[in-house]
Amino acid sequence: MGGQTMAGHTTAGDHSGGGSFIDSLEETLIAALLGMMTLITFANVVARYGFNSNILWALELTVFMFGWLVLLGASYAVKKSTHLGVDAVIRKSGGRVLRTDIGDRYVAEKMREVGATLGGESSGHIICDEIGPTGDGLGAALKVLQVMLASARPLSELRQVLKKFPQKSGAIKVARKPPVPDCPELSEAMADLERELGESGRVLVRYSGTEPKLRLLVEGPSEALVEDAYQKLSDAAEKDLAT
Repeated sequence: MGGQTMAGHTTAGDHSGGGSFIDSLEETLIAALLGMMTLITFANVVARYGFNSNILWALELTVFMFGWLVLLGASYAVKKSTHLGVDAVIRKSGGRVLRTDIGDRYVAEKMREVGATLGGESSGHIICDEIGPTGDGLGAALKVLQVMLASARPLSELRQVLKKFPQKSGAIKVARKPPVPDCPELSEAMADLERELGESGRVLVRYSGTEPKLRLLVEGPSEALVEDAYQKLSDAAEKDLAT
């Protein structure tokens, strides 16, 4: 899958042969799970309306299988400013993360482009492809309840899988908005920090769409490293763009 990347994230076009094998394996498992869920649901409907009976374990099994379907199936379109902790959880679960420009419509467009099943942003908008093409708070809440029932674990415990990385963001006023690559100090600082942080952190720089400001974000494995990196980025931006 393709997608914009920040701070050393791997782009989808770079998959190796091993990645292709994993993709094929995931697709096979997903198809098998979907097929079994369909058969179990159909059998339960036939039993209920044809024989006035019920398959007691059908609902529990389909919910459990749905949980694994999400974990395997698994492409995740997220905003560029989303915490790296989300990346870690999704990757650990066997999924992949694709980042988009900020805004629900960009997340939805990327989902349609790559066939992703789940998307969202840090503001809380969650898009479940099987429910609808836009964010649905009630639908997202029901999906959370499904996972809680399938795992028999409370939300207070489930949420512990997400470990947020230290993150610092801010903005500086600018007199103009030239392309970031045309800002020598800022471009050099970004390149240096991206090399230093690697996949354990990232740097995001973008202009505000409504104010004369440049927004900065740094995320990394420790508070001290993030503070130092943010200061370097801010100083470089000030030299190129400050009023």
